[in-house]
Amino acid sequence: MSEVSAQTIAHTIAKHQLANQDIVRAAFARHPDSTGKAINQIVKSGALTPWQATRLLTGEAHGYRFGPYVMQDRAGSTPIARIFKAIDTRSGKPTRIIAFRRRHTADNRQVEALRTAVEPLVGWEHPQTVNYLQLGYEPHEGQHYLVTDVPPLASLKSHLMENGALEPTAILTILEQVAAALIGAVGRKAAHRDLGLDTILMENPESVRIDLWAWPACFPFTTTSDSTDRRRLYTALSESSRLSESDIRNDIFFLGCAMHEALTGKDPLGGSGAPPLDKLDSMVPLGNDELPNHPRIVRLIQSMESRAVENRCPSPMALLDEVRQARRAMTAPATGSAAGTTVFVLEDQLELQDVIRERFREYGYRVFIAADPARAMERYVSTPFDAAIVDVGHLGVGVLDLVDELREASKRSGQRLRIILLLDTKQAHLERDYRDSADVKALVRPFSVGRIHRTLQAMG
Repeated sequence: MSEVSAQTIAHTIAKHQLANQDIVRAAFARHPDSTGKAINQIVKSGALTPWQATRLLTGEAHGYRFGPYVMQDRAGSTPIARIFKAIDTRSGKPTRIIAFRRRHTADNRQVEALRTAVEPLVGWEHPQTVNYLQLGYEPHEGQHYLVTDVPPLASLKSHLMENGALEPTAILTILEQVAAALIGAVGRKAAHRDLGLDTILMENPESVRIDLWAWPACFPFTTTSDSTDRRRLYTALSESSRLSESDIRNDIFFLGCAMHEALTGKDPLGGSGAPPLDKLDSMVPLGNDELPNHPRIVRLIQSMESRAVENRCPSPMALLDEVRQARRAMTAPATGSAAGTTVFVLEDQLELQDVIRERFREYGYRVFIAADPARAMERYVSTPFDAAIVDVGHLGVGVLDLVDELREASKRSGQRLRIILLLDTKQAHLERDYRDSADVKALVRPFSVGRIHRTLQAMG
């Protein structure tokens, strides 16, 4: 292969404004017979990067510049895009350029899908995300590109490969940060749609950032990879749950699966190869015996990775609340503290629902409320709670059948369940049936929320 002429290289450098022309002219004047030596001198001066130099010496005339951003080095590649380290020539700040391959943006509908997904995130600054700065088009290259700030290099996946499974406290720290990022995304009517160990970046558990928001899901499946496999799972989960693929509850599910693997080293969805729906149907949720000293964290992960939408943690805000409750439970004294205790309230009066919810949250409990008794059993089967408050006076004595079912379920699971029954005066005779029970107590109206709380505390 013949050497590229000095004139051609100098023209490419000038065209893309890669280096100071005085430095370029001086280098070629010093080495008139060797473009290689001239380029090496320019590299040593810091005016060119080794990556730029290699491309120039092979005659590459394109791919150095997108708008005001000059490519410095190649940072990665996917079937959808090439990724570069770059410099913003206006500010001198380092950036990252994601240059989408032309074949994937030739269709205007594909470009519109990309804009719809990404533009709500452009300009959004959040400490727990890799921020999107601009979505642009470079006419000289015929390519669409996305500008981001520079992310940390290590993914959670690589961290686990090097250091092994994480401690429960580290999982809560990571979850708190990711939940905060998802809350911000909801505010911008966006979702991640590709959340996994490889898109969670971290320098340490206290410094986490989420990468690759939204755009990979805008393109057709191209090849076998962790991301493509997960996107197929997103589609299968959405269809089986009757949710939109952009529903944030899908992100919560896959975040739960990622934290499951980070805790145990085991992927709950198994290896690659099986059809997506088969993987979902055969997934193995986190078992109660896998973290026997941290039942709150087990329940949290189980709630996140629940296939049943009605049992899954419903929103990033609820997730953040659950994480903080779990953290308080880990640091709470062994006795006398309500922090981390879950209470399910069966009450059909909206005003009473609000009063009980607010007061028990003030006491430090995590509160679930429903008017339909069936919801209590559904919740207990998927994510056992610690206590139940059942308003028999308002729901009728028929709800006592559910109370019996909950007690049986508690015995089978080996986890204690405390139950408080709220009776009307006409039901006062039922109180005698539970006087000798350590796990069921009955209160007859009138009583205060404070008395309900003190009764629950006295049950231990």
